[in-house]
Amino acid sequence: MSDFGLKSLTWRMVFWILGTVGIVYIATTFYSNLLSRRMMLETAQREAESVTRAEIGEIQKVLRSVEENTQFLAAVIELLDPTEEELRATLQAFVQGDERIYGSAAAFVPSPEPFSLYYYVAPDGQVRTADLAADDYRYWEKDWYAVPAASGQAQWSEPYVDEGGGEAWMVTFSVPFFNAVNAERKLLGVATADVSLQWLNDQVRDITVGETGYGIILSKEGAIISHPDASLMERTESALDMEIPDRPPEVEEIVTSMMRGESGFLPFTDRYLGKRTRLTYAPIGHAGWSLAIVYPEDELLADVRAIFLTQLTLLIFGLVLLVGVVVTLSRRLTQPIKELAAGAGQLATGDLDAELPTPRSEDEVGALTQAFREMRDSLKTHIRELKETTAAKQKLESQLEIARKIQFDMLPKGGLGGDDARFELAATLVPARHVGGDLFYHFMMKDGRVAFLVGDVSGKGVPAALFMARTQTLFETIARSADSVGEALGRVNQSLQAENDAGMFVTVFAGVLDPKTGKLLCAAGGHDPPALIPGDGSKPRFLEIEGGPLVGLLDGAVCPNNKLTLLPGDAIVISTDGVSEARNIDGEFFTEERLLDVVTGKSKASAAQTTADVLAAVRAFAGDAEQSDDITIMTLRYKG
Repeated sequence: MSDFGLKSLTWRMVFWILGTVGIVYIATTFYSNLLSRRMMLETAQREAESVTRAEIGEIQKVLRSVEENTQFLAAVIELLDPTEEELRATLQAFVQGDERIYGSAAAFVPSPEPFSLYYYVAPDGQVRTADLAADDYRYWEKDWYAVPAASGQAQWSEPYVDEGGGEAWMVTFSVPFFNAVNAERKLLGVATADVSLQWLNDQVRDITVGETGYGIILSKEGAIISHPDASLMERTESALDMEIPDRPPEVEEIVTSMMRGESGFLPFTDRYLGKRTRLTYAPIGHAGWSLAIVYPEDELLADVRAIFLTQLTLLIFGLVLLVGVVVTLSRRLTQPIKELAAGAGQLATGDLDAELPTPRSEDEVGALTQAFREMRDSLKTHIRELKETTAAKQKLESQLEIARKIQFDMLPKGGLGGDDARFELAATLVPARHVGGDLFYHFMMKDGRVAFLVGDVSGKGVPAALFMARTQTLFETIARSADSVGEALGRVNQSLQAENDAGMFVTVFAGVLDPKTGKLLCAAGGHDPPALIPGDGSKPRFLEIEGGPLVGLLDGAVCPNNKLTLLPGDAIVISTDGVSEARNIDGEFFTEERLLDVVTGKSKASAAQTTADVLAAVRAFAGDAEQSDDITIMTLRYKG
């Protein structure tokens, strides 16, 4: 593969370093952009809310002044009951005294005759008057009169064009005035002050939010009082009732919230600007109106985008620079490694005389080169020593195999007794190593009795096997002339302990069975008692005998004789601790209780079958666990 493939260390370094740094840098850039966007939106919200509060304060100041002046006008009419001339002068002075007021009227209850004076500022700047009681106007049917007259409360009207009156797009603040009659207040009429929406629209247009942001004022019924689109202001219905093509779905929710006098800061797709915006809105005092300020998101986030583009440019430049640095450094680092890899390839073929490069630096690459040279030399030495060790091991294994054969050749072949005899004996031994320390032995004595022995030497391996061979030889020699089994074990103990500098010992169970009578003379030296399988099929149990100490360890040790009588069909099973202490893969022991369970129901089985069944049960229990101790099993059945 070429050097540009990912098998090249250089390009793998470029791939992983560039990939890791790129991911971290891109993640950082996008997180920074996200954080900047969030901070900018929060700043914009605070700015918009601040502008909204300030603008609402300015508008409320004017509206409050209009409300207070109109209420004062109504109080003057109510208290002073002026003549028509005085009322005309008062209304004219009222309109001329406040540039924010477009016109003012004093409309009286139309009974018995309608009467209303109205003064307003004409387009030429002169204050003119109009008769609102004319048949073509009928002021008592207008909302600016009828609603406050009916409720008895001062209030602002919805936007309207006062045709036949001021002939302008306006809103009116109306205050009813009364006359006390018999302790009751009787409605006399309504005093008004008109505010031109052109002034209000100019006030809102002065709001500066970004380059194209603008303000909107809705009336309490949802009519548009101020908007950059003049066509919307000419419509008297609520913004909710306007049929506007492609109106965003969130408009209804926002308009409803504004009409309820709530405040908010929401994302909003603006049809007028044709872009995504942020909208903040809040109520305007007693008038029941609501002011909204629209802030385009592209202007709001312009600085964020500029920062992001700068970061992206720096990222690309930095990654290109990083690729160059990594390629240059990696090639300087990998050249010695390539030379070393070529030499290592020759070593892999078994050529331990291959030339390896000489270390040219004291860095990690130099240390690696030196380590390979030392490894080559060590391999030469190791292979030479391995050949010598392998030859010695093979020789030792051959010797151990010979020792194993010799050990097994020392054991008696097959069993004793059989179909024509009054007893049968079968035994088996499975060493844990090539050679072991367990033993069993049996032979016929001159008087027709059968002698047998099962033992377990301390330790394992060759020393235990040699100690076992001595024990077996001594027992056969001494037992033939001894008066009892206990005496024989005592003499064997004396012979073993006399030359026992290693402190080894053997546990022994030995016995002599008279096949004619079933009498069994036995002795134990540190060995567990055998299991008895009654011939009548009753439950097996361990023999209760008096045992002696370990054999071969103590001077003058005595193993007491035990006399038993076996009934026809009875059998005894003698085993070493390799049976009871066998473990499975979970570390559990086979135990003596399991041994009794295995021999239960074996009252009719042959000695050979019983021995084989016990061994099979131990192996099945241990499973795949390694055998840790020699296993010896002997079964002696008295047939009678």
